[in-house]
Amino acid sequence: MYKTFILNIIILSFILTFTVRAESVPSTNVTVKKEETLYFTPLPTSNPKLNLATIQPVANYLSKILNRPVKVRMYQSYDEIIQAFLKGEIQFAEFGPLPYLKLQDLSMEHIPLVSINKQPNSSRYECVLAAPIDGIQSLNELNNLEKPKIALTQPLSTCGWLVTNHLLKEQGFNLQTSDYQYLGSHHDVALALIRKEYSVGGLARFIAERYQNLGLEILKESTELPPFTLVIHSNILTKQEVEKVSQALLDYNPKQHKDFNSKGFSPFNPDLFNQVIQLYPNRDVPLQNSQGVIK
Repeated sequence: MYKTFILNIIILSFILTFTVRAESVPSTNVTVKKEETLYFTPLPTSNPKLNLATIQPVANYLSKILNRPVKVRMYQSYDEIIQAFLKGEIQFAEFGPLPYLKLQDLSMEHIPLVSINKQPNSSRYECVLAAPIDGIQSLNELNNLEKPKIALTQPLSTCGWLVTNHLLKEQGFNLQTSDYQYLGSHHDVALALIRKEYSVGGLARFIAERYQNLGLEILKESTELPPFTLVIHSNILTKQEVEKVSQALLDYNPKQHKDFNSKGFSPFNPDLFNQVIQLYPNRDVPLQNSQGVIK
C-alpha cells in the first residue's frame, strides 16, 4: 500500500509539471493587451502631414470609445500597410477595394467594421480616365499619338493599373506595352496631367472633379465600385466590442468632432465586392513602372 501511495504521488507530480509547461507555451496569434496602444493606418498619400491631420479626429474618437490609446501610424503604399497589418504592427487600417481583396487572399484575421464615405451619404465611387483639358479629346486618339504616356496611382490602388487597364482595353489600347508610370497618389496623377506631363491618367472621380477647374478633363468613367473599408485585426476586440465600435462609427458626426474632412461611415456590405471579383477575375498587377522602376 505504501508503494501504491508513492506511485500516485509521482504520477500526480508528473501531471502537474506537464500542465504547467503546457500553459507556459506562448500563443502565435497576434494579440494586444488591454492597456497597450492600438495603431490606426489611413489610406496612403503623398502628403503624410496632411494625412495625419485628416485622420486624427477619427483616431481620437476610437480612443474615446475604446478607453485606450489609439495612435496613427503612416505608410507610403498599400503593400506596406498589408504587410504591417499581417505582422500585427497596426490594428486598424483603411483599404480600397483591391487591397481589401488582396488582404482577404492572404489572411482571414481581419474584421470589416464599416465602409468609408468619400462623398456625403455615399460610400461608393468610380474611377475615371482623365487628360489635360487641351490634350486629347477622346481615348480613341491615344493610338494616334507617337508616344502616349499613362499616369497611374500605385500598383494596389483600385484606380491604378486594375481599372485603368480595363477601361483602356475597352478602347483598344494596350497598357501593357505602353509607357506607364506609378506616381503615388490620386492627387499626384491629377497634378501631373494638369502640368501636361502625361497623355492620360487613372484616378478616383471624386478627386478628379476637384481639379476640373484647373485644367483636367474626364474622358471615361468606370462602373460604380465597392467602398473603401475600415478593418480591425480579429484578435483585438471581443465580438461585443466590435459591434460597439462599428455602431459608434456609424453614429460618428464629423461636424460634432470638428472633423472637416470625413464624410462619415456606412454599414459594410460584402455583396458589393462580388462585382469587382466578377469584372476583374485576374487581379494580379505589375508592381513596377514600364521602365522597370519598382514602386
